[in-house]
Amino acid sequence: MSNVMFYCVKCHKRATKRHKCNPLSYISITSDMRCVVDRLVDDLGFKVYSAVHYIENVDRSFLHKIELEIEFNDDYSETLLQSMPTGWNWYKFDVRDGDILLSGLRYNEDYLWTGDGTVTDRVNKIIADFMEYLGTRDPQAFRAVLTLHYS
Repeated sequence: MSNVMFYCVKCHKRATKRHKCNPLSYISITSDMRCVVDRLVDDLGFKVYSAVHYIENVDRSFLHKIELEIEFNDDYSETLLQSMPTGWNWYKFDVRDGDILLSGLRYNEDYLWTGDGTVTDRVNKIIADFMEYLGTRDPQAFRAVLTLHYS
């Protein structure tokens, strides 16, 4: 896993021991996912719990498993983000023995590194493509839908 840190979604800074914001505004992220979190929270109004990515080398070969995962603090409907870029999917998960159902987004890819760029460059391309997709969503309309359905 890449560099995981606590991030404050309120002031958009790394949350350290000396951070003054309410700890409930801290989430776990990998630094490359910061822009995705800001777009989801600030522009679209999602409540994000974590946003991380993983790169795993398979058997010391040129094959790598890439996973990006965004977990939400709510059970959002798949209809909110339709026609996501290829590889992105919704998933649901239980917290505390099925008491709370939450949702998230996940991207999985088996990436064969061919020497063109780096695996990190591939992760950054996936993030950039997802950011471009999120930029096609109308923030005001999206927030209105969230307010109607999830408040």
